[in-house]
Amino acid sequence: MPTFSSLPPEIRALIWKATVEPRTVEVRMLPLEKGKGKAKVRHLVSPTPVPAPLQTCREARGLGLYAQAFAEVEEVACADGGAEPRYVWLNPDIDIVSLGPTRIGWFKAVAGSIRRLQIERETTRVTFEELVEVCQFENAEEICIICADGMEVWHRVAEDHFWPCELEKVIFIDALDGRVMNSVEMDRVFDEVAEERDRIWRLGEQERLQLEAGRQLEGERQLEDE
Repeated sequence: MPTFSSLPPEIRALIWKATVEPRTVEVRMLPLEKGKGKAKVRHLVSPTPVPAPLQTCREARGLGLYAQAFAEVEEVACADGGAEPRYVWLNPDIDIVSLGPTRIGWFKAVAGSIRRLQIERETTRVTFEELVEVCQFENAEEICIICADGMEVWHRVAEDHFWPCELEKVIFIDALDGRVMNSVEMDRVFDEVAEERDRIWRLGEQERLQLEAGRQLEGERQLEDE
């Protein structure tokens, strides 16, 4: 019975390539104290494991299934002759790069290489100012925003900013209930919700006026009876 190693190299390469699946690669920049009297520098960390094929054998590592990424963002940390910068393994064609709450601007040096970006934010003034920096990700094909304070408060936020991808590719994820909608769909849904609220309010206001009118009429009748 033939073993994997006995297969032709081109067949083994196809098998290794078939193991590549989209991942969400978590990347963070943390402040790192370099010693007393020295400035803090940024330090790259990622809890995402190294892809399994790269841990298996040299043959898989030599196929270029993944590339070393983001070492550039640690150049500041290494400018003083310290340790070499860290990196993460990434397949930029299919992997989602999740920056979480980390500042977008810290990844300016690698922004052009990211095609699928994910961030997590609350709707604050600082967040809205920071979203201007999304334009640095000029090659992004999809941008996901995890709404830490719920999706509804992000209603119509997307139309106030420039996005390198189409609005249909700006995806909002509600951290509270797990809903997922693109920008166009989300705004349509919440427009309808707002219209329904206005309708209910108008009906309620009309009923209130009618009730007050009825009470006034009843009061006038009582005066006439007296």
